[in-house]
Amino acid sequence: MCGLYGGLSTLLVLAAFSLVGCGGAGPVTISGKVTFDGEPIEQGLISFEDVGGTTSTAEGAITNGDYKVAEMPRGMKKVKITGWKKIGEHPAYAGDPNSPMIADTKPYIPAKFNDQTKLTYDAQKTATQNFDLKSTD
Repeated sequence: MCGLYGGLSTLLVLAAFSLVGCGGAGPVTISGKVTFDGEPIEQGLISFEDVGGTTSTAEGAITNGDYKVAEMPRGMKKVKITGWKKIGEHPAYAGDPNSPMIADTKPYIPAKFNDQTKLTYDAQKTATQNFDLKSTD
């Protein structure tokens, strides 16, 4: 009797380890650089939306062309990239000479890379993925 239970527990332990494996099924981290017409996107956002809609969207800030998105569920993603350029600034508190200034920005990345994106990425493991966007594509 002991041999049967001992063998069964060993089998269960081995099955658990095989499920974890080397790659596992947990979330991944994707990082890299994002450029538009060869220039780094100074300020923006990158989103990875699940193509099937079964897992949550993962997103991260783009700063000086660099991004990092952690805890991304695995699978095929639709990639949306937005970027903003500073066009001026205004005081946070009108009429207050000591007011901090707030940047005025405008989006400049075409809709074909965000709302109308056709960019995809298959997130299967932690990796570096660069995106070089071109206005002529």
